[in-house]
Amino acid sequence: MVTGKPCILCGGSRAVISLLSGNLPEAFRMNGVVVLLIAFLFFYLVLQLLQTSFHEFWVRFHPRTLSKRFGDFLQMHWSASIVFGLFWWAWNIARWQ
Repeated sequence: MVTGKPCILCGGSRAVISLLSGNLPEAFRMNGVVVLLIAFLFFYLVLQLLQTSFHEFWVRFHPRTLSKRFGDFLQMHWSASIVFGLFWWAWNIARWQ
């Protein structure tokens, strides 16, 4: 930490590693927001896969398509992105104090 305050993703990599190891409490302790984000993304992708054929799913979630859709979302909802980023930053500051 250069500034003495944790960054938005502090503990994110360790949380993912703990999650992949099956240690959910440790992952949540490292960075709970990352764990919740991964869970949300997983359930969203499963729901979308169940509602579409595999080909439609692949076209919809191809990395090129996702990056364009994410960019469009950020342009349309930039205030939500700022609020989410501030929440995440505040979560980490409170967690490390």
